[in-house]
Amino acid sequence: MKPAPYQIPTDGAACGNLITAAGWHPWRPMHLHLEVAADGFQQITAQLYFPGDEQNDDVANAVKPELILDPQNVDGGQEVTYNLALDKA
Repeated sequence: MKPAPYQIPTDGAACGNLITAAGWHPWRPMHLHLEVAADGFQQITAQLYFPGDEQNDDVANAVKPELILDPQNVDGGQEVTYNLALDKA
């Protein structure tokens, strides 16, 4: 199942008011949230994105080329590999 894009709420919250006032679109692209931790290392929190999403020109400027996944067709589904490096604590 592929995640769906979603809209940042524009119903009165400060972020929504800023987006509306600036005339920006409120949509975030499809993405996965990751939180990775291991003993003796600093925890990392990241978002990874999907290629071809029209919302990748993100209002939050969070989408970077190195964070876009490269899904491969495998056994009737899709698979991705992404390497994360954790810094020592």
